[in-house]
Order: sequence, then C-alpha cells, then structure tokens
Amino acid sequence: MAPISLRPHMDCADRSDRPRETNARTRGSPGWHGEGLREDRPVHRQMIDSDASVQAPARLASLRETGLLDSPCEPSFDRLTRLVSRCLNVPVALISLVDERRQYFKSCVGLPEPWASARETPLSHSFCRHVVASCEPLVIADARLHPLVQDNPAIAALGVIAYLGVPLTTADGYVLGAICAIDSKPREWTEDELATLNDLACSVMTEITLRRDVAGRRRAERLLDRYRLLSEHARDIVLFVRADGRIVEANDAAVAAYGYDRDTLLRMSILELRDLDTVPLIPGQMAQADVQGVTFETVHRRKDGSTFPVEVSSRGAEIAGERLLLSILRDISERRKAEEELRQSRERLSETLAQLEALVAGAPFALALLDSDLRFVRLNEAMARINGEPTSAHLGRSYGEIRSASAAIDESALREVIETGVPRLGVYHEGEMPGLPGYVGRWLSNWYPVRAADGRVLGVGIMTAEITEQMRAEEALRYSERRYRTLIDGVLQLMWVNDPDGRTTFFNRRWREYSGYDPALLTGDSWINVIHAEDLVRLRQVRGASIQSGEPYECEYRLRNRDGEFRWHIARVVPMKDREGTVENWFGVATDIHDLKRAQEELRAARDAAEAGTRARDQFLAVLSHELRTPLTPVLVSVTAMLEDPETPELVRPALEVTKRNIALEARLIDDLLDITRITQGKLNLGREVVNAHELIRRAVEICRDEVGSAGIALTMHLVAIAHHVDGDPARLQQIFWNLIKNAVKFTGKGGMIVINSYDEDGPAGPRLVVEVRDTGVGIALEALPKIFNAFEQGDKEVTRQFGGLGLGLAISRNLTEAHGGTLTASSGGRGQGATFVLRLPVTAAPVLYATAPAPRIESARSPASLHILLVEDNPDTLRVMSRLLRRRGYQVTSAPCFSLALEAVEREDSFNLVVSDIGLPDGSGLELMRRIRAQRDVKGIAVSGYGMEDDVRKSRDAGFSLHLTKPVDFPALEQAIQQVARLEAEEPVEP
Repeated sequence: MAPISLRPHMDCADRSDRPRETNARTRGSPGWHGEGLREDRPVHRQMIDSDASVQAPARLASLRETGLLDSPCEPSFDRLTRLVSRCLNVPVALISLVDERRQYFKSCVGLPEPWASARETPLSHSFCRHVVASCEPLVIADARLHPLVQDNPAIAALGVIAYLGVPLTTADGYVLGAICAIDSKPREWTEDELATLNDLACSVMTEITLRRDVAGRRRAERLLDRYRLLSEHARDIVLFVRADGRIVEANDAAVAAYGYDRDTLLRMSILELRDLDTVPLIPGQMAQADVQGVTFETVHRRKDGSTFPVEVSSRGAEIAGERLLLSILRDISERRKAEEELRQSRERLSETLAQLEALVAGAPFALALLDSDLRFVRLNEAMARINGEPTSAHLGRSYGEIRSASAAIDESALREVIETGVPRLGVYHEGEMPGLPGYVGRWLSNWYPVRAADGRVLGVGIMTAEITEQMRAEEALRYSERRYRTLIDGVLQLMWVNDPDGRTTFFNRRWREYSGYDPALLTGDSWINVIHAEDLVRLRQVRGASIQSGEPYECEYRLRNRDGEFRWHIARVVPMKDREGTVENWFGVATDIHDLKRAQEELRAARDAAEAGTRARDQFLAVLSHELRTPLTPVLVSVTAMLEDPETPELVRPALEVTKRNIALEARLIDDLLDITRITQGKLNLGREVVNAHELIRRAVEICRDEVGSAGIALTMHLVAIAHHVDGDPARLQQIFWNLIKNAVKFTGKGGMIVINSYDEDGPAGPRLVVEVRDTGVGIALEALPKIFNAFEQGDKEVTRQFGGLGLGLAISRNLTEAHGGTLTASSGGRGQGATFVLRLPVTAAPVLYATAPAPRIESARSPASLHILLVEDNPDTLRVMSRLLRRRGYQVTSAPCFSLALEAVEREDSFNLVVSDIGLPDGSGLELMRRIRAQRDVKGIAVSGYGMEDDVRKSRDAGFSLHLTKPVDFPALEQAIQQVARLEAEEPVEP
C-alpha cells in the first residue's frame, strides 16, 4: 500500500459557527506529515489548534440533539470500533464525541484504565478536538515530533504515538467528533487505511442519524399532542396552515365561528376565509409570520357570507417534521363596537370642552364673570394668578373682597357699566393684591356688560392683561440704552453702527474725539475721509463681501487722527440679525494696534537677524568642516598609495600607518564637532528600526580589536541579557558602544582589563537592557564625575595633558542615549580605581522571523576593466594620486580638474559608466555637473565632498548621485563605493 499523499490543511476557524458543506470522502487531509512525507506548506499551530470551531454554539447544539452524550454502550457502535481495530491492525480504536470541555467515548477498544471505565478525557488529552477544529482528517505518524500535539499529555498517559482520525460530520455540516485509530509506536498511515476509516465514519454517522431522527420524531409527536390539547380547549379560533395556505388542523372554536363542519374546513384554504378585500395581503403576512411572527387585525367571512373582524396572532413552527403556521384568531366585534361608542362620546365631550376652553381657560388674558352683585361666578386661572387666590376662593365672593382696599373706586365704575350697559375700556390698575403681599402689579382691563336674551344686563365681563413685566422691560430698555451709550462713549476703542447697507448711523464719543470731525458730519460715508488711501481699496473689498454674505469681518488699516497722524487699527464688525437671519444693523469696534505693529516689526527684524546668524553659523561650520576635511584627502590617498606600493621600504611603513591613523582620528574629531553642533541645534535625526544590541556591541568590539590588542589590554564580554532588542538607530547605537569602548581603551594602561556585561532590569517604565563597560584604568576623580559628560571635559587638566582629545565622545554618547529614551551614567572609586559606565535602554520585542524564499543571487561586482570612470577633483595632488590608484586597479580613468573640462570630456567621449566628482569646483558645482550629465545619459555617480551635513547628502541624491562620501576619503572606501554603485543587476536603489 502506498503512503498517504496529503494536500494542504484548509483552515476552518473563520467559519467556526457555520456548517461546512463537505463529507468524509471528499474532505482534505492536514498539512503535517510523518517522516518521509513532504510538507506542502507551513501550518501555524494556532491556526489548527484554535478552539473557535470546538466551542461553536450551533455545533454543540447539534451534538446534544443526538442524545448520545453520556449514553450507555451500544453494540452497533462497539462493532464499528472493533472493525477499525481489526481492519487497521491497531490496539486502540475510538468513536469520540467532543463537547466544550471534554471528549466522550461513545465506543472504545483497547483503551487503558482508568480511561476505559471513565469513557472520557479532558480536552487537554484530546487529539480529536483538532479534527473538529479543522473539519478535516488528522494524520500523525509520530506525535512526539508533531508540533501540533507534541506537548499533549495523552502521549504519556494513554500511549498515543501514531494517530489517524476522520471527522464525524452531520448532513448539515457540523463536526460532532471523530472516529480514530491509535497505535503505540510510530506508523506511516496509507491511503487505503484512511479510505477504510472514512467508510467506517460514514457508518457511524448512519447510526447517529438514525437515532437523532427517531428522537426527533418522538419530540414532534409529543409537541403535536400538546398543540392539539391546547387548541381543543381554547376559546379562540386555532388554525394550523401550510405555506400554500391550506388548513391542516382546526379546533372546535373554528368550526363554531365559521359555520363549516370540520372535514369541509380542512379541505379549505385560508384565502377562502378572508374577506375579498384583504386576500392580497395574505402572502406577505404569511412570510413575515414564518420568519418572526406577526400580529394584525383583518376581516374573515362565515359560511353564510357575513363578515366579522378578527385579531390574528401567527407564528411559524416545526410540527411533526413539517413547517406550519400556528394562527390564533380572536373575534373582536364587541370590542370594535365598544371602541366606536367610546370614540363618539369622547368627540362630543371634546367639542364641549373645546368651546369652554376657548371662552375661558384658553384666553390669553385673565377672564372673569361677575353677577349683578359684583360676585365672581366664573374665572380662568390667569385671573386667579393675578389676584393671588385660587379659583375656588373667588366663587361667591365680591370683587371688593378679592381686590385691594382701593377696589371701591373700581366697584363704583363696575356698577355704572351694569346700570348703563356701556363698556369701559383701557382701565389702568396699579397696586398690591391682598393675596400677593409685597407684590405691586400693573394691569389694563376692559369691562363689558353681559346681557340676557331679552337685553337685560346680568353682570359684567372682565378681561385683564398684566403689564407689569412689559412696563419693567420698557424701563429696563430705556435704562439699558442709556447705559449702552454711556459705555460706548467711555471706552477707548472707536465704535460705530451701520445700517444694513453699510451707511454709518452712529459714532461714539471716542471716534469723534479721535477724528476731530463735527458730529453733524459723521454720518453716511464720512468714515472714508479718515482711512489711509493705501488701505481703502482692501477695506472696501472685505467690507463689501461681508455685507453681501451677512458674515462678520475683521480688517487692519490706518486711521488719521485729528493731528493728521495715521495710526494702525484692527477693526471687528459683526451683524445683528432678526429671527429670519436678515441683517438689521452692523456693529463695529476698532482698537489702536499701532504700538503693537511697531513692536512686531521690531521683533520680526530681530528674528530675521537671529535666523541670519544661525544660517551664518551653519554655513561657517559647513565651510570649516569642508576646509578641515579637504586637505586630509590627498594626504590619506597618498599614504594609502605608499602602503600599497610593494617598493615602499618596511622602515617607512610604521610611520605611514601612524599617519593614516591620525588622519582617521582627525576626521573623527571633525565628525564629533558636527555631531555636537547637530545636538545643540536639535537637528539630530534618528533612523529607527528594531536592532540586536548584542550584535552592535560585538561589531564595536571587533572594530577596536586591533587597538585593544596593540595596547596590551584584556577584553572580555558577558552578554547574558535575554531582552536585548532595541528600537533605535543602529549606526548611532554602535557609535555609543564604540565611544565607550574607545574611552576605556584610551584610559586603561598596558596589562589592564576591560569587561563588558549585559543583563535585564525592570525599570519604572518597563523592562530595560543594561550594558556595563568597566575598566581598570586611571579612574575619575570624585569632583570630576558631575561634569564628565559635558562637552570638552575630560575630568581634570592632568588627564587632558596626558591623553589629549576634545572630550566630546562621552557628551555625544549621553545625548544619543537620551534621544533613544535611555540613560548613561558613570561611576568610579577615584583616581587609579578604574571607571564603570552604565547604559540603560528600553527594550522592544524581537522581530518575528518568517521563512522566506532565498533572495536572487546578485553578482558581486563588475570587473574594473569594464568600468570607465570620469574623475573630477580640483585638488591636483588628490586627482593625481587617485587616478594612479584607480588605473593600478584596472579601471579606465579620465580625469578633469574643473567643471568646464569635465563637460568637455563628457561631450568628447560617450563611454563613461561612472562619475566620481567633488562638489565644490572652482568654476561650478559638482551637483550641476551631475544634473547636466544625467540629462544626456543614464550614468551613476558618487559625490565626494568636505560637506557632510544631512542637507548636503540630500542635495547630492536630488542631483542624481547614488552615494555621498565625506572627505577625507580612504581609497579602499572609494573602491568599495565604486563596486557598490556598479552592480547593474541590483534591482533596488543603492542606499548611502
């Protein structure tokens, strides 16, 4: 038999609560194989091992519907497990049902105790749960080597080594468990064995389906009996209806209500019972009832043709294996009749109450009716509130009893109305009511006679409006106006009011005093005369646009004062609008900002001067760097040429090496000066990425290895930190480590020792990496420790005289450390006691490494003979020596000492592959040269310059150079750059 050939595992975690349309015959196999089988693709453990499918509610519900959990042993299932054991020749065979917390063995053969008696294990011991989770067969040759189950305790507890499991899947796609074969030794499963187990899984599912169907039919029969019992004893009509509307069951109440016998009713459709006008509504109502249930009112028809209203409550139900609608109908004829009578009664009452409310309670004024004895017989709440007494306290009492003592005058006038029948209008009252002590009100009243049908005057009708608040508001308005005018006349700002069209209608006193204009002339457009002519056009544009849009505006302009001096003002003008949004007036205020403008101009001039100073300083540093670096290049190149020349005497070589090292030291000092400048200006940029700090430490040590060895110093490392990845700039972090190691080497004598340790530490803000650099050197005086990290500090003058240097390395290292969110500290026991520098950096998670396809091979370099280089350099020594070294290496070289000759060479020859050019040329710029060459042909370039700031590198890249080298340039570094740029096969752009 051939071994199993498996296709990749298909993840089903995203459909954990959705049945899968598959079967045991066609379902794929997992992607993990036994020894000798190819792994089609990696399978993430968490993908297969997910419990999302296992815990799916729908799957668990389907499992419980089988009724097999915790059920007794059954011969039919036991026969199948014995058949698995015999056919596949395995000691253990299981039919496993997996619920949310365990796997239950419906049948098991060969299982050891106590598991055979318990017939279940927790999910932690389950291989079958992975079958449920993946919905696919699981084939394991050796569980001890399989990444999905190698930690499963069943390997030791049950002796599970080889495993073959097939899912038990219902017709609707839910995986209930697995049928599996288990061997206690490694085993390669075959395709025939998997097919056999698939066939037996179908037999298991047949047994499970039969039991579930029988249980379902029994439940349906019990449910149907309950429905029949309920419907027969119900007073309401109960109908069971199919989806096509046919009636399949009706209770006695239905037979009595419709007048049909039961047999006839069961041959009818619900359409025949509905009133003809409501029949079109039935399909939509039935569909809604089947989905979510529905309650509505409609009209049904009896056998004799009469109709009656019913309230229908209908809902879909599964009854005896058939989808039916259970409808309960209630005759609501009596309810409809009672509702109609109640509606009519309410309408009559509402009409009467509306008339009454319109005459009394609904009036916007206080109303009252007095009889001929001036006693209150009717009043509304408004009148009761004015008098300060409840409505009930008025009825039967006289006008004089309710009103104040001054009511005697009113009573005399009221009797006159009764006697003459002539109304009194606009009667003014003012005073205090007995029911409202301390409150002085004001009212206007109309008194009119109330006549009978024969013309007799029966009493007096009173309509009163309180005007207390109105009069107070008018007084307040007048007071507010006086206060407003006093306020705007007293402020220092110029204020005015314009009409909707922008014509001025009011100026405050400050405006009149400022302008010196006669108040009679300050109307209309007189403001134009005081605006500076240069500001008038702009003001009119802003002002006109605001008038058109109705929006506020703000503008600065100059106003002439009474002495003829123009002073700057800022004006803010806002509209006052009515409820419809129409502008009624414009209110403007102008504030003198002349002194502020002058101060701003002075501040701007000072800022421009400061920025000019900063630019001059940056330019000075750039020029200084250029002037310091440029002379070093010919020296460095010449020294390199002599060292490479085999004819150079051996006695001279040590001196040349010293010269080369000192040139590198000089370049390092220049870089330190520029770094300090960047730090103080806040222009230090970090290119962050996740880096291995241990690897950077090892690189720094390797760089210093020769210097450490020549100094006779022993260097050891104990890098034991577990978390040693940092989010930072790898070049700057390596610079920190290099500075600390160089510092230790510098101050440690021959026979001394340097120890580099790393370890983990929990800090206030989280875990940190700690790096210690200890030396046994000269140490640091206690009084010098506080200033050891200051720029240009080395502790004391004796140390400076003995060891030299500028004292910038530690200052730069601390600033770089703080830029990475870390700390750098120093400690020492004093002079001669050595020193310890401790670096603390926040750590980050190590990058996740993924298996990737091997990168395409890139050729290391082109042969020198295939490269034709245009070398442009204005320093004759550098040009001569570099040309000679490049030709010695086999390159074709055309040299040019200036911009114009370089262009002539380009026009003369078209075989250049590469341009190596200085930036600062006597008759032009190397940047412009590169732009012109690139405009004619696609040629790569390397810029060489004494300017090395970030802006200089950016300008080089913008001009078309692939790399930017900062002087002094060592020849090996130049040749490495040439080979890097010349890799024509590389697809990605070259990084500097």
